[in-house]
Amino acid sequence: MFIVGDPASDTAAYQISRNGVVLRRESVSPNPLSASRQVVTWVPLEEGENIISIQVDDALNRFAEVRMSVTHPIERAYKAVVIGVDKYQDSAIQPLHSAAADASAVRAALLSFTEIEPRDIYLLTGENATRDSIKEALETNSSKGGKSNTTKPSDPTLLFYFSGYGSGVVGSGSSDSSDRCVVPFDAQIATMSQNCIRPSELSAWANAGGWKDQIAIIDASYQNDTRRAAYEHQQMLVPAFRSKTLLNVGSFHLTPALSNETQQGRLILAASGANEEAFENDSSGHGLFTEALLLVLGNSVRPNITPMSLQELYSPIAQLTQQWSGGFQTPALNGSLSMPFNFQAVTDRELWDRAAPEVEMAPIDSSSMRVANPDALDAARRLLVKALELRKTNRVSQKSDGTYGRAEGLLGIAIIDTRLAGYYRSLSATASDEPTKLNDAKNATDSAEQALIEAQSISEAILKTEHYLKSQFKTKCLLQNILVAQSLLYLQSERSDDAEKSVRLALTITPRLPITDFAAGKVLASRGAYTEASRLLRDAMKQNDHFFANVDQQVAVEVPLEAVSLWTQEQVASALLWRQVCSAFARGWFMRSPLSWYALTGKKTGHAIREAVNQAGRITGAESTVAGIAEQQALDVDATWGREVSAYLLGLEKEDHLREFQTREQSADPRTADAFKCSLEFYIGFKQVFQRKKKQEAMEHFKTAVKTRHTELLEYWFAKSQLESLAASKP
Repeated sequence: MFIVGDPASDTAAYQISRNGVVLRRESVSPNPLSASRQVVTWVPLEEGENIISIQVDDALNRFAEVRMSVTHPIERAYKAVVIGVDKYQDSAIQPLHSAAADASAVRAALLSFTEIEPRDIYLLTGENATRDSIKEALETNSSKGGKSNTTKPSDPTLLFYFSGYGSGVVGSGSSDSSDRCVVPFDAQIATMSQNCIRPSELSAWANAGGWKDQIAIIDASYQNDTRRAAYEHQQMLVPAFRSKTLLNVGSFHLTPALSNETQQGRLILAASGANEEAFENDSSGHGLFTEALLLVLGNSVRPNITPMSLQELYSPIAQLTQQWSGGFQTPALNGSLSMPFNFQAVTDRELWDRAAPEVEMAPIDSSSMRVANPDALDAARRLLVKALELRKTNRVSQKSDGTYGRAEGLLGIAIIDTRLAGYYRSLSATASDEPTKLNDAKNATDSAEQALIEAQSISEAILKTEHYLKSQFKTKCLLQNILVAQSLLYLQSERSDDAEKSVRLALTITPRLPITDFAAGKVLASRGAYTEASRLLRDAMKQNDHFFANVDQQVAVEVPLEAVSLWTQEQVASALLWRQVCSAFARGWFMRSPLSWYALTGKKTGHAIREAVNQAGRITGAESTVAGIAEQQALDVDATWGREVSAYLLGLEKEDHLREFQTREQSADPRTADAFKCSLEFYIGFKQVFQRKKKQEAMEHFKTAVKTRHTELLEYWFAKSQLESLAASKP
C-alpha cells in the first residue's frame, strides 16, 4: 500500500517495477476530499532478491521514486496423495460407506487451508486406489525427474491421507509376529498378507520419491478394542458407527505408519491409538476422525491470522473424536518434521488478487516489446486454477457470483495462456528445437481457446437471465473483454478471419469499452482495413477520456474492474502511433502534423507521449539521480520507445539513435532482442517507404521484422502486409 497525490497537480501517474520489469502503471485522479489517493496492490515476487521500485510523476513533470528490497524464499514443493476406499474388488470384504467422501472432503480442505495446488493432489478412490497406483503416486516426484506434476525443486513435502480399512496380518518375522497395514482396492482376504500395504512399504515408496518431509494421516484401524463388551454395548447405543478394522491378528504397539517415530521429517496422525477401533458414522457420512479434522480446520483456521500447524490442531481433533466415540477412539500423533507444515485459510479472491498483476500486464506486454516471463505467468496461472477450484467447492461463492466468477477466472487463464503461446511462438524463430516450441505454442493456444469459449458461454447465459442493471453492466464489460482476448488470440495464431469475427461481435455490445475499440483497430489494421482501423483507434483514445463520465450518467454504480482493465497510457501511446501508420497506408502519404500535435498538446494522449519525452531526456540528461535509475534498469521500456519512434518518424532523431536505444534496453533484458528487432525494422522500413521512397531497402527491413514471428505485435502484421504489397507492385 502507498499514497499517490499532489495538491499542485490534477493528476499523477505511478509505475511499479520488480527487478526492472514494469508490473503496473496507472494514472490516479485526486480524491474529491483529499489531494492524495491510497493505492493497494499485489506485487508478485520472484525467488531470491526482488528490487521493488515505485515511481510517481505528475503533469508538472515532477518525479519521485521509492525503492525497497524484498527477499522471497524458494518455494517448497508439496504433493498430497489422498485415498478413500469404500467398495473393494473382493466381494467378501464388506463395503464401507464414507471413505470416498472422506477423501474428497480432505482434498477440498487441502485446497482451502494450504498452499498445495490442485495439480499436486492425487485423489485415488474406489477402483483407482490399487496397490500399484498408490505405489506410483508415492514414488513420483518431478523435482527428481519423475512423472509427478510437482515442479518446485526445493525441500519437497509429501502428505499421505488414507481412509478405508486397516488390517492386522502375520508379520514378516516369526510366525508369532503381527503387523498392521492399510487395505487397497485390489487386496484379497485370502492373500491379505501379500497384497495389503505395510508401514515399511509406504516408507520405502515415499523415500524413493525423495520427499524430505513425510506426513501420514490415517483414518483406519488395525485391531479390535480389547474392551470388546464395552464396545459392543456402545455400538448398540449408536448403531450408525462402523469399525474400520478388517482383520484382527493379535495386538500392536503404537508405531507411525511411515517410519520410526524418532526419525526427523516423519509425522503420523492416526485415527485411533494402539489396539483401538476407528469408526465411521453413517449419520454424518464421514469417519469420526476425519469429521473432527474437517470441523477443527473450519473453526480454527481463518484468513489473515497466524497459520496453525498439525501439532497445534491435534488436541481439539483428539478431544472431539474421543467425545463422539464415547471414549473408545482417541487419535494419536507421533514424529516431527524438519520444517513446519502449516494450515491457513486461502480464499478465491485472495488468489485472484495475487495473480492480477500478471493477468493485467500480459495483454499490455503482448502489444509492447517486453518479453513474457514464463515462470511468473505459470505461477499466476496456477493461482487462478486453484481459485476456480475453490469457487467450485465454496458455497458462499456459488451463492453469490459463482458463474460470473468462473467466467472471470477463465478469462484470466486464457490471457496468460495467450501470452505464453506468443512467447513460445517467438522463441521458435531462433530455437534449435523449433518443433517443440511450436507444439508448446499450440498447446497454450488450445488451452486459451477452450477457456474463452466456456467463459463466453457463461457470460451470454448470464445476460439472458439476469435483469438487474448493475449485474448486466458488469457482465457486458466482462463479455467484451472475453471477445477481445479471443480476437487477439486468433490474431496471434494467424487466424485473421476468426479474429475479426470475435472483435466485430464485441463492437456490438454497449456501453463499449475503450479496449474494445483498441483491439478492433489492431485486428482490422492487421487485415489491411486501414481507414476503419484508424477511426477505431481514434475512438479508443477519445473514449478513454469520456468513458467514465458517460457510464456514471447511464448507470448509478461503481465502474467495475472489467471496464478499466487492459487499457493504460502505454496503449494510448500505441494507439496514437498505429493510427498514424494506418492513416499513412490508407492515404498513401505520411502526415507529420497530427503526430506532432498530439505530442505537444495537454490531452491524455499527448501527455503520455510528452511524459515519455521527459523520461527519455532524463535517461541521457545530467540529473545524477535519474541517471542512476536508468542504470539500474528501472524505467519503463515501451513508453520511452514510443517517444523515440515518434521522434524518429518526425525527423527529430536519426536511425542510429533508435539502434542505440535498442542496444541500451537489451542490456536490461536480453530476451527483448527479437521484439525490439520486429518493431525497429518495421518503423525503419516504414520511413523509407513514405519519406525516402526506398522500397527495395524497406522490403529487407520488413522481411527481418516478419522473421521474428512476433505475431502478437501489430508491427509484425504491418510489415507482413507491406511486404506482400510491395512484392505485388514490383515490375
